[in-house]
Amino acid sequence: MKLIDNGLHSFKKAILNLKTLDDINGTERELVAKDIVLSLHHSIETLFKEMVQNKNELLIYSDLSDYFTVKMNLIKNKGKKEFSGNTITFMEAIQRAVVLNNLVMSETEYGSFERLNSVRNAITHHEYDLSGKLINYLITQVITVVFPIYKELIPNFSQYVKDNDLNLIGSIQVKEFHVWKFIRFFTLYNKFVEGKANIDKILKTTGEFKKRQEKIKKEAYITYHKCPCCEKSFFVKENLVWDNSEEKGYTGECLMCEISLDKEDSYFLYLTSADYNSFSSEFSKGYSIVRELLDDTDLKAKITLQELNDIKTIYAQTKSAELLQKFTNNYLMYKIYDTLQHYAGDIASEYDSEDLDYALFTSKMNDSRDIEELTSEDVDLLKKVIENFKALELTEEFYNEAIEHKYFYSESRLHPNPHQDNEEEEIEIELTLTLFDLSFLEE
Repeated sequence: MKLIDNGLHSFKKAILNLKTLDDINGTERELVAKDIVLSLHHSIETLFKEMVQNKNELLIYSDLSDYFTVKMNLIKNKGKKEFSGNTITFMEAIQRAVVLNNLVMSETEYGSFERLNSVRNAITHHEYDLSGKLINYLITQVITVVFPIYKELIPNFSQYVKDNDLNLIGSIQVKEFHVWKFIRFFTLYNKFVEGKANIDKILKTTGEFKKRQEKIKKEAYITYHKCPCCEKSFFVKENLVWDNSEEKGYTGECLMCEISLDKEDSYFLYLTSADYNSFSSEFSKGYSIVRELLDDTDLKAKITLQELNDIKTIYAQTKSAELLQKFTNNYLMYKIYDTLQHYAGDIASEYDSEDLDYALFTSKMNDSRDIEELTSEDVDLLKKVIENFKALELTEEFYNEAIEHKYFYSESRLHPNPHQDNEEEEIEIELTLTLFDLSFLEE
């Protein structure tokens, strides 16, 4: 059997099982989850080996020195044995396929493969808890990484997906993952906000820290760690996340500031490669999660009532709402800025020689324009953004700043100097655009 046929068959088995996972419970669900992990792992190993083999068939072997020794002996007529050495491992196949094909892969994406490999090994050799939805999130993340890679590098993959009803791009599993990350980020952020408020109150009250310190009974056989929130050594780890014999995360509670991190918190931090000790200041990670959710298509049809209620709880927390407001305004600013770029280019190209001749005195040109009317395509694009805001039941306060913002563009232009023959000078054009066409806000 060819590698590609073997891998695609396992991939099909994994996806078809995944589609049934939410409809079953108990032991049966764990058994199906086991089959998904094993099939997905096998499909990735074989299909990534196929990608490596397509570049150079020798590179699917782990020990190339043995290969060349056997082949050299055949050339010298010293042996008749064909080479049958070991092929590369799961992680080696991924490393070689990524490097040989110049694939772009983030630390989080690569980490999802490492985690899948660890889960597969645990299932094969030990006991492993496959209940709950956490395994869904790992499977979903891995699938969202491999789909575009397979589409690019596996011949006729898109047709195979269509023929076998395997397409998960845009399905509820992927969207749930985006919403889950959004909810988990702000839920965890609020825990850190409350924890920091608690420790600030303790430290500001005379004698309160010492009183609490004396009240906390430290057991000699327990290691108390530095808390990622209050930075005091009163955090007790309850469970650990292990990968490749290294601790990657933990659950537990701080006996001083009283922050409590549960399994979903640890899993979120692990999947997003977030650092426990700097989580509350890692705003860029939170913004990327918000952007990922708002870039979703047809979000309203995919978000559940329970998820919407969880999101409303986020809005009720002052600090979380303030942070989300920054993210949503920045997101809409980015979308509007991107939309207005070609308007700025058109305006800059319309300056006549007289305008540019005058600008030569200072080598600068400053201009402000109002954009009174957008094209229908641009209105539709921005409408989709607002539709997702409304799907999350965000009020106008979450994007008013972006609407009232002035958008600045800068570019350089070479222009002939009328006083110097055959000489061009650089003019810096600084253009400010104000958007007045707000029709995309209308129903």
